[in-house]
Amino acid sequence: GGQTEAPPAEQPAGDSSAQGTRDNPYPLGGTIANNDWELTVNSFTADATQAVLAENQFNDEPAPGHQYALANVTVARLAEEAASPLFEVTVEYVTAQGNVVGSSDAMVVAPDAISPNELYKGASTTGNVALQVPEGDDGLLRVRLGFLGGDDIFFATS
Repeated sequence: GGQTEAPPAEQPAGDSSAQGTRDNPYPLGGTIANNDWELTVNSFTADATQAVLAENQFNDEPAPGHQYALANVTVARLAEEAASPLFEVTVEYVTAQGNVVGSSDAMVVAPDAISPNELYKGASTTGNVALQVPEGDDGLLRVRLGFLGGDDIFFATS
């Protein structure tokens, strides 16, 4: 027999060269996927406070020293059974200091908010997730795909 090529080595979980880590986040426009979902971070608007406040009269002003940011994402369903991205896809913000900010921390209606409606295989939805972030912070987005959280995948915000 001839020489057989060795399969590529698996990236160990702690390897900082692996893309999608805090040390090496995916760029904006990047796409990740698992068996159930595919997610693309289309854009990140760090200071979207005026847009958020204009969207709904009941949206509260951000806390002192904070602003509203918008993460625009496209979520596509890859699995056969229907599911809602609202319950299975998590988009959060991690500050430069390492504090995690979830969308539930800012109870506001986002402009062009991502639809909570269920998706079947092949369907997708695009929209914004509103996050209350510290002013001038240079943090990252943390994304999880799947009902049980899945892996933490990081995206740059600029």
